[in-house]
Amino acid sequence: MSIKLIEIFVHLRRNLTAHTELKLEIEQIKNYITHQSRKQENQDKNIELLFQYVDRLQEKLEEPAPKERQKIGYQSGGNKDEGL
Repeated sequence: MSIKLIEIFVHLRRNLTAHTELKLEIEQIKNYITHQSRKQENQDKNIELLFQYVDRLQEKLEEPAPKERQKIGYQSGGNKDEGL
């Protein structure tokens, strides 16, 4: 009877150790996933910021060019378009 009792305790210890190792591995995986998630969030924020900058640049490019104005100054003779 006592040998059977010792075998049971040994079996329980093995299972407990195995479960502890599994818990540690699961905890490590959770920490890794959390770390990767934080990195992803930072990357998402950086990408969003880049898109905002690109949008601002596009708005500047889409602004209408200044209208061509009539040249002012001394005009001699016939055509306004003739150069000197």
